[in-house]
Amino acid sequence: RERIVTRLATLAPALIVGPVHGRVEAFFAAQADLAGGRALTAVNSARYLELLESVDGIVDALAASGGAPGSVVPARKVVPQVLDRMARTVTKRVRGVARTAPGSERDVAVHRTRKAAKRMRYAIEAARPLARADTKRTLARFAALQDTLGDHQDSIVAQQHLLELDKDAERLGESGFSYGVMYQRELDIAAERVSQLPEVWKRADRASRVLRRR
Repeated sequence: RERIVTRLATLAPALIVGPVHGRVEAFFAAQADLAGGRALTAVNSARYLELLESVDGIVDALAASGGAPGSVVPARKVVPQVLDRMARTVTKRVRGVARTAPGSERDVAVHRTRKAAKRMRYAIEAARPLARADTKRTLARFAALQDTLGDHQDSIVAQQHLLELDKDAERLGESGFSYGVMYQRELDIAAERVSQLPEVWKRADRASRVLRRR
C-alpha cells in the first residue's frame, strides 16, 4: 500500500484518471482484512504448534551436546567454509538471473537469489564476534545488495496489485490508465535493479572474502 500510494503521489494530476485514490485505499483495506484472517488461522494451526515444538527440540539438542567431547567444531574453522559455500550459491544464482530473459521466470530467479543472499547475510551477522570490524564492513555491502534485491521484490508485488486494481477498474467501467502508468514505472524499476545486481553482488562478494579466508 505504502509503495503504491507513494507512487501515486508522484503522478502529475493529468495522469490520475478516475477515483484512483479511493480505489487504492479500499483495495488495501480489503487486503489487510484478508491478511489478518490468514495470520490468525496460521498461528492457531497444528502446523504452527509443531514448528514451535521442533524449534524447542533443536535448542534442547544443541544445549545437550554443548559440552560433549568432539561434538563442537571451532567456529573459526567452520564459518569461513560455510560462508564460502554460500557465496558460491549466490554467485551461481546471480549468473542465472543474467542468463534469463525478462518475465516471470527471471522474477523467480531474482527472488531465489534474494533468499540465498539473505541466508548469507544472517550467517555473517551470527559470526560477528569472530571479526567485528570486518563483519561491519561486509554487512554494509550486503545492506546495499539486500536493498537492490528487496526493491525488485517489492516492485514485483506492486505490479501484481496494480494489475488487480486495473481489472477492478475495468469491471467497474472506470479507466485503468493511472494503474497502467504506475505499472510501467514498476517494470522499469525492476529492470533497473536487475541490471544493477551483478555489480552490487560483486562488491558484497569482495567484501566478504576477508571473512571466508580465516
